[in-house]
This record gives sequence, C-alpha cells and structure tokens, in this order.
Amino acid sequence: MHGWQRVKKDGVMKKAKQTPVPVFEADTPILDAGDMRPEYDFRGGVRGQHAKDLSKGYTTIVHHKDGTREVTHYRPLPDMVHLAPDVRVYFPDSESVNTVLRGLIALIPAKRRARRRVHEER
Repeated sequence: MHGWQRVKKDGVMKKAKQTPVPVFEADTPILDAGDMRPEYDFRGGVRGQHAKDLSKGYTTIVHHKDGTREVTHYRPLPDMVHLAPDVRVYFPDSESVNTVLRGLIALIPAKRRARRRVHEER
C-alpha cells in the first residue's frame, strides 16, 4: 500500500496500517551500479518535461511533522543562459563558451562593434 488510505470504522476515519518499508540500507538488497530500486518506476516518463518551467525558477514546500511549513523560492541567476543539450556536449563549462564567443566577437567588424557599445550605454 502506498501513501495513506482512510478507512471508515464505526463512523470514524482512521489511517490504515502500512506495510513496513525497509528504512536502513542494510535491510535492502545491494544493487549494482546503474540499477534502481523497484519502487522507482519511470516507465511512461518524459525526459525534460519540466526543464523549461524549472529554468524560470521554482518553489519547494517542506511540511514538517509539527505542522509548520518551510517555503523556499529558487530563482535563476540574473543573465543566466541555458545551453541546449546538443550544444552542451561541445561546451562543458562557461570558460569554453566564453572563449569561443570572444573569438566570434573578434570576427565582427570594428565599426559594427562600436555601434553596439554605444547602443548598450544608452
């Protein structure tokens, strides 16, 4: 049984008993690298389904046993640029991206670069 299930008995709703789930690693079988536990079933999942939404920021809410909530807002860093997965293969870090972009900027005629700087200063 997963989660909680309410069972009505004599007009009162009570929580149903849960089957024990191994808590300690010693209680579970040892898995080979790359294997997942049986309770993680991603069949039918879509890779990257929420990536676009997450890139805009997200909020997590942790509900504590004492009834309090901890709300944390995560926002993307200012001026953050996300690379597509096929591009990320060639540019694994910021330094490699910046090096290539500086090389491309050097190819832009100086006149055009000067206009760009004046436009940005406004």
